Amino acid sequence: MAPKKQTDLKLLKKVMLDKVKVFMAICKAYALRVFVTETLRTAERQAYLWSVGRTISITSKKVTWTKVSMHQSGLAVDRAFVGTMYKGDRDAFRHFAKHCGLTKIIQEQCHTQDNCYTVEEVMARNSRLWESSEWDVSYRKLLHKINDEFRKLWYK
Repeated sequence: MAPKKQTDLKLLKKVMLDKVKVFMAICKAYALRVFVTETLRTAERQAYLWSVGRTISITSKKVTWTKVSMHQSGLAVDRAFVGTMYKGDRDAFRHFAKHCGLTKIIQEQCHTQDNCYTVEEVMARNSRLWESSEWDVSYRKLLHKINDEFRKLWYK
């Protein structure tokens, strides 16, 4: 029997929780319906997931590429989308994640993890990009909105 999957965002480390909350708010504001399917993961569950496609259910597709995951330290989430994702949606998702201080790994399509920058560093980078003249107005608005969402979390 598979070890229990955790979906409670409160189990994430504070920096990751803040980034995920802002990311979810931005996705919602731009009509991308995304939800978290897994947060903190035990070593037992990680070992089980690694074995799927290798020793358990050999005919199944491999679930994870590693025995040690950022999930185990509360710095990663798995997520899914409601409905169909189009290329433009995937591009927007990638930009939203990047500017919220998150990164995606190639090996696992549903995995998003902390990029190891503090929220302050993420906001400073967004501000520098926002002030740059090379970006169009809609991109600047996105960066400003992301920083506003971070401020809302901090100054409740």
